Amino acid sequence: MEILEEQSTVKNLPYSFAKRYNIATEAKEEDIIAWHKEETPVEAILECLRVNPHITKFQLLSDDEFATQLSRIYQEAA
Repeated sequence: MEILEEQSTVKNLPYSFAKRYNIATEAKEEDIIAWHKEETPVEAILECLRVNPHITKFQLLSDDEFATQLSRIYQEAA
């Protein structure tokens, strides 16, 4: 039961990290999604997994799609 509760909480990466390395996380329904671009470095993905070990999906996005998701995620968090 504790694992399910942990999965529903997602720790946002700092905005500067998300923007610089093109990766952001979000809890959506029962999933924790990592939105990223093709050029996202493996080290950034590993850091994202360290901060949010229960990520269930990685979603590759275009530049425009990522910019939209990044803005939405951090505007909702504010």
